[in-house]
Amino acid sequence: MVRNLRRIVHLFRLRRVGLELDEELESHRAMIQERLERDGMPSPKAADASRRALGNLTLAREDARQVWV
Repeated sequence: MVRNLRRIVHLFRLRRVGLELDEELESHRAMIQERLERDGMPSPKAADASRRALGNLTLAREDARQVWV
């Protein structure tokens, strides 16, 4: 019983940390986009460029999860 409860708690922690990671990555992307827009780049192009600047977010998330495990 205690073992199952620990597993459930662990899953909730992983989910929370994953959500925090997503928020952090989005925050960095938004900052890059804002900087590009301040430098005169149109908003749609700045959004695309900010996503490219961060690279493959799925891979970044998977790498972070590997470290957690």
